[in-house]
Amino acid sequence: MKEAGYDGNLELTLATGNVNISKQFAEIFQYQLKEIGIDLKIVTLDMGALLKETSNQEKSELFFLGWSNSTGDADNGFTANLHTVNYGIGNRFFYSNKEFDKLVDSGKNEIDQNKRLAYYKEAQDMVSKDLPFLPVSVIMYNSGVSNRIEGYKADALGYLKFNTLKIN
Repeated sequence: MKEAGYDGNLELTLATGNVNISKQFAEIFQYQLKEIGIDLKIVTLDMGALLKETSNQEKSELFFLGWSNSTGDADNGFTANLHTVNYGIGNRFFYSNKEFDKLVDSGKNEIDQNKRLAYYKEAQDMVSKDLPFLPVSVIMYNSGVSNRIEGYKADALGYLKFNTLKIN
């Protein structure tokens, strides 16, 4: 912290939802930051208040929100959360990068899947360098399947596709 120019008196506020998992993550952050001299104040809000709070760049110092890509397509996550067109609406990170926007728009309009993948990979690499947000958790879906089952498939979101199942 001293190397970064802080004298140990840094105080931050983190807004989070009133869901248990969100509050637990906030408490973990609070504990870990305390270890390096940062005092983290947690503000717990209902979802409506949290969304209002995080849509105002002047109000939100830090916040914890969850988000799922409901389609499994890269455009859904990129456009909703990071594209300038959604600045301050879904793009609560207030990220604006014209190069990124151009890559996402190109991917959105491309029908060749390999070219789409290349656009989105470059966009992802850009976000990984710019780091407008810090992902802290990814939910992994686990399932057990009997060896009597054939055709077990899950979609990109982890949901089981029942129409392909056969029981032996």
